Amino acid sequence: MTALAVVDWGAGLGRTVKEIRKTQSADRIRWTLFERNEETGAKLKTLHDEDPDVTFSTSIEVLSTMSADVVLLTNVLHVLRPEEIAQAMSAIHAILAERKGVLIASEIYPLLMPEQKAVPVPAHHLANFLRTIGFGVPQVNVEVAGCSASCLAAQVKSGTATEPNFIETETVKMWR
Repeated sequence: MTALAVVDWGAGLGRTVKEIRKTQSADRIRWTLFERNEETGAKLKTLHDEDPDVTFSTSIEVLSTMSADVVLLTNVLHVLRPEEIAQAMSAIHAILAERKGVLIASEIYPLLMPEQKAVPVPAHHLANFLRTIGFGVPQVNVEVAGCSASCLAAQVKSGTATEPNFIETETVKMWR
């Protein structure tokens, strides 16, 4: 069986890898962990450097040349500026296009204590944005006791335009 290629965009300390490693499917996944924060990235590499199925990237340009089955974007969007979202989405579209892969984007609100001043991206805004830039998007929202979580599984549509300027324009529209 071919390994599933997964990119964890904004991997933090790699908690997702750690949890998946506890399952029976762990040996069928090849991970690329991307973390832009240098300090966190250094800790991430220390924590997972011995894992032969994990590689690390600090370059969006390098990631854009890869191909993957799944990109995880877990609790990341609310800390990115609009131009960073545009850059991320251009790269993610490129990463997923060849294999017609899936983007799994999730956000939890209220945010964690260190992120209290960040602005969460509402799920319906993100879903509409992803549709506009060439993804098919089913959406799941859950609300419990004043907290909400959203998870979008978005697949790249064949033949969709991914010009960075177009994506940047649509990103700015999403934030209006």
